[in-house]
Amino acid sequence: MPAGAFARRLCGTAPRSYIRHLASRASSSSSSSSSPSSSTRVMSTATQQRAPAPANTPRFTANITVADVENLTADIVREYSAALDACERGAGGSWEDTFGVTLAALGRASAASAAVTLPSMTHSDADVRKASTRGKDALKAMFDDTFTRVGVYAALKAVGAEAAPDAEAARASAYLLREFERKGAALSADDQKIYMRKLGEIEELCSSFCAAVNDDDTTVEYTDEELEGVDVNAYAVGSAPGTRLVGLIAPDLMPVMQFAKRSETRKRIAHAKAKQCQDVNTERFLRVVALRDECAKMLGYASHAEYMLKPKMASTPERAEGFLRDLLEKARGKLADDLADLQKLKDAEEGPDAGPIQNWDVSYYSRAFKATLGVDEAKIREYFPLEHVKCQILAIYQELLGLAFTRVDAEVWHEDVECYSVCETEGEKKVLGFFYLDLFPRPGKYTHQCVYPLRPSFSEGDDATTAACVNIGNLSKPTADGKPALLRFREVETFFHEFGHVMHCVLSKSKYSVHAWAWSAVPWPGGVEQDFL
Repeated sequence: MPAGAFARRLCGTAPRSYIRHLASRASSSSSSSSSPSSSTRVMSTATQQRAPAPANTPRFTANITVADVENLTADIVREYSAALDACERGAGGSWEDTFGVTLAALGRASAASAAVTLPSMTHSDADVRKASTRGKDALKAMFDDTFTRVGVYAALKAVGAEAAPDAEAARASAYLLREFERKGAALSADDQKIYMRKLGEIEELCSSFCAAVNDDDTTVEYTDEELEGVDVNAYAVGSAPGTRLVGLIAPDLMPVMQFAKRSETRKRIAHAKAKQCQDVNTERFLRVVALRDECAKMLGYASHAEYMLKPKMASTPERAEGFLRDLLEKARGKLADDLADLQKLKDAEEGPDAGPIQNWDVSYYSRAFKATLGVDEAKIREYFPLEHVKCQILAIYQELLGLAFTRVDAEVWHEDVECYSVCETEGEKKVLGFFYLDLFPRPGKYTHQCVYPLRPSFSEGDDATTAACVNIGNLSKPTADGKPALLRFREVETFFHEFGHVMHCVLSKSKYSVHAWAWSAVPWPGGVEQDFL
């Protein structure tokens, strides 16, 4: 299918209320006639009949409590530690008694971890989110501690990766040995304790940083006049008559940045976003930078950048920086041309004393520049109702990859969440994995877009565990009065992009969890699939 056809399929016939609205403004029916035919439409996922959940569907619940999170964390740590103890006892034994035991324990612990860690990003109760964050820190410390256990390292090294039964096992074994070396196995016992304390502090600071942003409910209050150009009905009423509250999540912020006519209005929300949680997160950020540098130097690296890049394609900070500077130099001319186009529009609208383009001007005048080319972003939204876009994205991926998605009646952590099984359409037609869609913003939820792994693909003997993940989104939500959610084209791109990551995760098939959904390649599938638009 040609790339342009994907965009055409995503562009649905506008909702009837909006068609009537358009008809009252236009004398021709060209906009409606350009919509794709009804043959490209698929059933709304909101009205789909749900199939029974397969036996291997991941289990989550909205009713998880602080005690549940704490008990689950303790169970995972206890079982994982017992497995590592067994590896140490297997010293001098076989590959299965050492590497096999450790790799299987990593898989089981990873599969169980999401029940502990996911609530930190999605749960409505602040105490549960905090307990989940503590659990996440504890599990990160548990996994990090693996690579400081000298007895386990000695047992693995004595057997060696070359004793693995096949190539995949050998690669997983080599990975484990390399991670031991990169996580301080060669340090003295005293230095290992210091190193682990630093890693634990880094994890706590990073978790607290994210939690602060997720819990932040900062709003900027505007009068209706200050929001000229913006649909004020999309925002909550402020404390004074004729005012509105604009939050810092993307569905609130972006319409202001793109459509608010007053520069000062855009500037205020841009500054509020830039300063979000600075009072608590600045010190955390600076402390993490310092700790990462200290940890890298303890392991013999010149910097954290060198530590991170050594096993990757770039291999050195110098090569990575050289690549970026070369890219910047090649883009500099195009950047200057684009800014000049935006500056002309700003000067025309605000006068000769408007001053140079600022960061809060870019979205507004980029939209205005598209309008000069006949692109009306506000009108385009009317042709991207969320339900249609979602159905078509799922249909495109099914057609492209030869898959069947079925919404299943699984217990989920919020009423907005949907769970789907992924099956082959040919051959055995077995279940390959699962994905969840959690697309709308709500208080306490992670405020950006991401695909979060729920369990890796791995096998243990004859038992195979299929991969699962969730697309955590913050897309525009249908209004309380029943109007459908109309997506900005950027939101359509984001949805399509993130779903590339979903497919990467779900279709990963690996014997060992350390090979599942390789993070070094994660940006690639989403970017490639997005390019179809």
